[in-house]
Amino acid sequence: MYEFYINQKKITGASYLKKKINPNWVNKYFRVRYSSKDPEINEILLDQWVSDTVEIEAAGFEIRAKRHSKE
Repeated sequence: MYEFYINQKKITGASYLKKKINPNWVNKYFRVRYSSKDPEINEILLDQWVSDTVEIEAAGFEIRAKRHSKE
């Protein structure tokens, strides 16, 4: 399961893997390819990891370290 945002709308996707889930993928950020006509048609690109916090925030996510510092 994964989620991403398009125009502040959260879209949820899922991917079936024939092998075990790599624990290094959990709670990480990856690029998602989606249809411009129907974002519900999408796929996660597990070979395209995103680590740039500016890019992650621009995609609609809140970085955990910043979220905890606000509390």
